[in-house]
Amino acid sequence: MYCVQPYPKLAQNCMPPKLSFVWEQPSNWRNKGSVMKKTIHTQLTITFVALTIIPVLLIAIAVGWQLGIEALLIIGRVILLILFVAIGFGLWQTKNIIEPFQTFIHHAQAISEDNLSKRVPTIKFKELAKLATSFNAMTAQLQEASDTLESSVQRSTRDLRITLEISQQITTIRDIDTLLQHVVDSIQVNYRFYYVSIYLMDEKQSDLVFSVGSGEVGQKLIEQTHRIKVGQGIIGTVAQTEKHYLSNDVEDNVLFTANPLLPETNSELALPMTKNNEFIGVLDIQCRDIDCFKAYQVVLLQSLADQTAMSMENITLFNDMETSLHKVKRLNRRLTGETWDAFTKEEEHVGYRFKGNSHSPIRHDSKTWLRTMTEASMKRRLITTTTNNTVQSAELAIPLILRNEIIGVLGIKRDKHTTWDQEEINVVDTVADQLARALENVRLSKEQEKTILQLREIDRMKSEFMTNVSHELLTPLNAIIGFAELLLMGIDGELSEMAMTDVDAIFSSGKRLLALVNNVLDLSKMGAGLMDLDHNPVDIYQTFQNVHGVNIALVEDKPLEVVVDAEADMPKVWADPSRLTQIINNLVSNGIKFTEKGKVVMGAELLAEDNMMRIYVTDTGIGIPEDNFEMIFEEFQQVDARSNRQFQGAGMGLTIVRNLVEMHGSKIIVESQVGKGSKFHFTLPLYQEDITLILEK
Repeated sequence: MYCVQPYPKLAQNCMPPKLSFVWEQPSNWRNKGSVMKKTIHTQLTITFVALTIIPVLLIAIAVGWQLGIEALLIIGRVILLILFVAIGFGLWQTKNIIEPFQTFIHHAQAISEDNLSKRVPTIKFKELAKLATSFNAMTAQLQEASDTLESSVQRSTRDLRITLEISQQITTIRDIDTLLQHVVDSIQVNYRFYYVSIYLMDEKQSDLVFSVGSGEVGQKLIEQTHRIKVGQGIIGTVAQTEKHYLSNDVEDNVLFTANPLLPETNSELALPMTKNNEFIGVLDIQCRDIDCFKAYQVVLLQSLADQTAMSMENITLFNDMETSLHKVKRLNRRLTGETWDAFTKEEEHVGYRFKGNSHSPIRHDSKTWLRTMTEASMKRRLITTTTNNTVQSAELAIPLILRNEIIGVLGIKRDKHTTWDQEEINVVDTVADQLARALENVRLSKEQEKTILQLREIDRMKSEFMTNVSHELLTPLNAIIGFAELLLMGIDGELSEMAMTDVDAIFSSGKRLLALVNNVLDLSKMGAGLMDLDHNPVDIYQTFQNVHGVNIALVEDKPLEVVVDAEADMPKVWADPSRLTQIINNLVSNGIKFTEKGKVVMGAELLAEDNMMRIYVTDTGIGIPEDNFEMIFEEFQQVDARSNRQFQGAGMGLTIVRNLVEMHGSKIIVESQVGKGSKFHFTLPLYQEDITLILEK
């Protein structure tokens, strides 16, 4: 059985195969002159001598007693000779018995040191020969299992790295068609699958429409506008249940629909693609091998499917945002007076005709667009017509001019014959000038309202885009970090030194990216007013110790010291514990980043007035120019904005610090000298019982 859990807490329920063979060799066997070896030699020799010499000795003494003293001496010499021969034979026989056991001990020790290539040589003793055969068979099985496990670990590490690379690549693509093609091609090539495709739901939610596929087969299916009904086959079943479907042997699977373009398919995995709990399509993967898909691969590929769906949503939001920005730019050009024509063309009518207490609009195609008014507009001057004929009327047309541009015409018509005198013309001309300015103010106000609405919509879309991107990254990030931690813990077997270095790099990069995503989410919540504080009494000394423990690893490679300048018995402050920790941690990590040597100090001091405590973080780093004190607290800003700057970062840490400090009712203050270091400090109230009582009331 082989299994992988994406999170360490679940790893205890997963028991992967693990080789463990330890030979506890007695220390007194390690030297040839050991006490045990000598004891066995002695015991065997004595036993042999006792069984052979003693009976002969007794018989010789009895015979010698009868023959006399000389015969007894001769017999004694013979007995001594036999004794030496017996002892030599006993030693030789003992060596033949002990050497095979020493061979077993030597090979068992080699196995315990992970050397599985050793084999016990042929032994002439029958029983020991059987033991040697069994021992060699066991060693061969251990070597095969070890090779299989190592290969599995290497494959899971490779797949984990591939998933991370694809995840990073798709976040940079801004076209949906390009995104989908890149996903299927990357999965097919890097995982070495037979065929990969994506089906998307149509607007009626009844069919899955083939969108993109890998290789020539994908191009042919696009030309055929291939469709699958919901509930039909493996892909349709996934659309119906919104759960992944795995068939590691499709030959006898009733849901499998054979495709003549893909005759070599033996395994199929179909994964649902969802965005914000909304099903949008299926990622289908086919393989030539039986039992092709492993459990951990299903988890990794599902995370890619979900991330692809979220990327599609983000691309749509991004394009909508660009469209809105284009509209805002166009409106801004109008606000600067670039053109009045475009504005008037958007209106349903170009003016109004007043008569008594009633009025009617003058449209673009209206016959009431009078000849005199047109002439006044074209000649850019006042036009008067008078007549003594009672049939004709007297007309006065004055162009409305603003910034040397005609924006309209004021036309006055009398139904009775009369003559326009100069005083009347001057009054109407003044009214026309005021009317032009009033119309301009109305237009500007209208345009500003539109611009404000557009900007609000853009801001909403930006926040939604950032939130979606963050959640999109969290799903694969948690899986990647979980898998990497499992590999580092050795749950799936021991890694080589090179593999351990690679996985550790993946784990560290994932952690940094996770912190970046959490910062983006925090900024989005702050911008939308959705972040609340949970005030409690906080032990500032313990908070410093916690931050110190987190950041101490960051200075291992620097001649830099992280120092806590506070007493353990300092009074508690009234704040949100987690957010206060975040403030101090951001300031300390910022100080470490910009300080090559010296120290970073976090401390606190009591203020005599108002029962307050000043909390500060100082460093001996590069310092900040005074004219940049405000800029460093702005989103995504750093003093050195070059792409190749020495100190990398997203520029969100200090922005979050300022917002959180202000949410606590305080203000972050910075003091700095270039080349000498910086100091950030703010104040918080001390915890008092009456604070809690006031809040409760």
